Amino acid sequence: MLSELADWIVERASVGELTDWSVFIASPPTPREITIGGQRIGLVRRKRISSESIGILIDPRHEGVDLRGGPDAYKRESGTYDAEAMRAARPATQGLLIIYPLDAADLGVVHTDAVIAVALSLPNTSDAGTSWVVNTMVSNG
Repeated sequence: MLSELADWIVERASVGELTDWSVFIASPPTPREITIGGQRIGLVRRKRISSESIGILIDPRHEGVDLRGGPDAYKRESGTYDAEAMRAARPATQGLLIIYPLDAADLGVVHTDAVIAVALSLPNTSDAGTSWVVNTMVSNG
């Protein structure tokens, strides 16, 4: 799955799309932290909902951290964040890699402090209409 994604990104870059990337590390205020690149980073809390899933990883507001006006520019009247509108507003050249350092204790993972999870926020590209498989698990097993 990862090699197919990498191939697709390279293909998009060859036609001038997905050439600029932002990286965002989620770091909520929390007493549990780790050090990444010399920086103290708060651990994100997620719970397992089954033996193979934590449910939803992404905080919808994070998809707008690198967009003009930030995530608050994409709030609905209800106060929730409109991640679909954020992706629609994302220029075809601009991808976002979101890194979530998850608290390993919350996941029942021993012998480590954090489990690193990643997500991508991708724009509409010129190959729109292509079928995709999303939300599949990648493991080291």
